[in-house]
Amino acid sequence: MKTLKKLSFVGIGMEIIVFLLSYYIADDISETFRYAARYSGRLSLAVFLVAMWVYARSIPSSEEQLNKTRTLTAAFAIMHYIHLFLLMMNVKLNTITLIPYKLAGGILAY
Repeated sequence: MKTLKKLSFVGIGMEIIVFLLSYYIADDISETFRYAARYSGRLSLAVFLVAMWVYARSIPSSEEQLNKTRTLTAAFAIMHYIHLFLLMMNVKLNTITLIPYKLAGGILAY
């Protein structure tokens, strides 16, 4: 449980850094959320890929290895909820029209 808390704090810290960097490079708040959503998604993808890599390596292994995978997946879920919030704010602030066929990639990712 301590490991999940540590990973969650690291993940949330990384999301805050992404947001602050987006704020620094953007002209206004709507652009901040556009950049933050984009790079937060990429960060979430990286954590997801690490979790799947750990899982793939631990299939024939011990329960301890599977617990590591569960911890990484839980940290990914927390980061992904932050990404979802940033996406929703991006859509709202930039008045983006959601077109179903253009959302296919994101839908498959989720």
